[in-house]
Amino acid sequence: QLDNTQYWRMIQIFDRIHQISHLNDERWQPVLIDRDSFNAFTTGGTYVVVHLGLMQQLEDDDEVAAVLAHEIAHTVANHVFEGQSLAQATALANSTSSRRDGYQAAFTHENEREADRIGVLYSALSGYDPLAASRIWKR
Repeated sequence: QLDNTQYWRMIQIFDRIHQISHLNDERWQPVLIDRDSFNAFTTGGTYVVVHLGLMQQLEDDDEVAAVLAHEIAHTVANHVFEGQSLAQATALANSTSSRRDGYQAAFTHENEREADRIGVLYSALSGYDPLAASRIWKR
């Protein structure tokens, strides 16, 4: 059985951030999955998937908020669609560089920086510490 305490903690934090986001008129579904790893991701639609390991390792709600805000920001900034468009364009162009190991990262460095900036804004606007993301990176 999945950890109900961590699930409801995730939902409460997610709801606060979602309410102030640019996509607050859409119905979103945060999903907690039983994985020990420190990870979360978005499908680019209205799903954010969080690994139980991340919730267990982040005892600070501000830090959980930083991760969730970052993932919402990827969808707000349309990064998933941008990545799919790039993959299609390189496939159509028969690009050999696109087949190299490490080339097919989920998001570009620019995407990650943009999601970080939007995520910090969302964290602050929803009442969480906007510096929490930096604490995660320090560790």
